[in-house]
Amino acid sequence: MVWAFARGGALIIAQENAGLRMRSGQIMSLYGPQKAYPPIAWPAITFDTALRLRWNGDEIDVIHVGPAHTDDDAVVFFRQQNVIATGDTIVVPGHGEVADRVGLQDYRDRLVSIRDGIVDEITRGLSEDEVVALHPTEGLAKAGRGTDRWVRIVYREYHR
Repeated sequence: MVWAFARGGALIIAQENAGLRMRSGQIMSLYGPQKAYPPIAWPAITFDTALRLRWNGDEIDVIHVGPAHTDDDAVVFFRQQNVIATGDTIVVPGHGEVADRVGLQDYRDRLVSIRDGIVDEITRGLSEDEVVALHPTEGLAKAGRGTDRWVRIVYREYHR
C-alpha cells in the first residue's frame, strides 16, 4: 500500500485524478466501497498531463495517458536508462514479466484479439454473464475473479 511507502519517507506523486480519489471515499463499480487513504498517503505533488523530474542524474518524465486502465494512469520514462514503467497499462506491467518490443507487440495483439472477440459476442447479443462464462481471456490469463472483472469492464465499455 502507498501509505507504507509514505511512512518510509517516500515522496508521493500522483496524477490529479488519483490524488482526488486518494483523498475521498468512493464506490468502485466492481469492488464496492473504498475508503479514502490516510492523509500520510496523500500525494505531495500532483500533475495534470505531464511532469519532468531530475533525480540521481536522470531525467524522468511522468506522463498521463488516461483514460487507460483508469482515468489516472501515468507512465514513467527514465530517459537516461531508456526504460518505461507503465504500472497496470503495458510494457513493465503491474503484474507479470517485463516485456521487450516483440513481447509488447504480442501482448497488444492478444489484447486486441480478446477485445474483438468480446465485441463480436456483444454483437451476437450475448449478455455480460454469458461472455464471462466463455472465458475469452483463455491463453492470456486464467479464468477467475480478477480476470472475470476485467472481462466485465471490457464488456461494459463496448456494450453502449
